[in-house]
Amino acid sequence: MTSKDYSTINFIVCVDGSASSKAALRFACLKAKNHGGTVNMLYVVEPVDFQSISSVAEAMLEEQIQEGKKILDHLANEMEDNLAIRPTGILLPGKVGEEIIKQTNQMAGNPAMLVLGVIQDSHNVGKLVAWVCAQIGNSIKLPVMLVPGNLSDDEMLALA
Repeated sequence: MTSKDYSTINFIVCVDGSASSKAALRFACLKAKNHGGTVNMLYVVEPVDFQSISSVAEAMLEEQIQEGKKILDHLANEMEDNLAIRPTGILLPGKVGEEIIKQTNQMAGNPAMLVLGVIQDSHNVGKLVAWVCAQIGNSIKLPVMLVPGNLSDDEMLALA
């Protein structure tokens, strides 16, 4: 029987460039830095539905991929500059929910956590958060942390 190293926690953060996903990323980076961990940013490019005009769909998909790369690079640089930890970017084409499940399943058995940002000033937690919560224990076998997008830097530091 082999023993696993549980000293490093792997955080998977879904990012889209929004303020709430940036807050989730910042919080995960603080946790990883304080407790010895790694951070993976997951950016999913959803398929474009232009079946009759494939060249338009291909151009739109390429544009979304380039935008995703820019967002991942910008966020990684910002976290490295401000927190001295550089998260790894993962850009995948597909449906957001399916890609989250794939990434969390790859981490299953290792200490890992899925981190999602919650939109501030909203009575609706969002479709993705509601969907993820419904998957916990079934398709997603990792703890899920929800980070309010309006946490202050001081609150994040105290909690991390």
